[in-house]
Amino acid sequence: MPRPTTPRTATTQWKRIRTRLIHTRTHQCHHCGTALDPKAKRGEPGAIEIDHLIPYVERPDLAHDPNNLVLSCRPCNLAKGGKPHGQPFQPRAHTLPLPTSQQW
Repeated sequence: MPRPTTPRTATTQWKRIRTRLIHTRTHQCHHCGTALDPKAKRGEPGAIEIDHLIPYVERPDLAHDPNNLVLSCRPCNLAKGGKPHGQPFQPRAHTLPLPTSQQW
């Protein structure tokens, strides 16, 4: 289920930054290397999330700094949450469709 936007991510400034990052960065998770799909909608497998390297709660002044923003998959972004900068985290397991030998 898609996450609702917050007032911070609903701004025109944030949308422009997000679009610029998606168009100029490699489409893979900064944390685990999983391929990301720029066409996937929020909440779908492979959807791109923007993660703050130094969490927003620590440094709100870096909220829109491109040097503090990376592309992330949802499991890694959720696992990292607002953990202090530099604290290790264990990414959540990715739930991707399993390949099958037959088409149903």
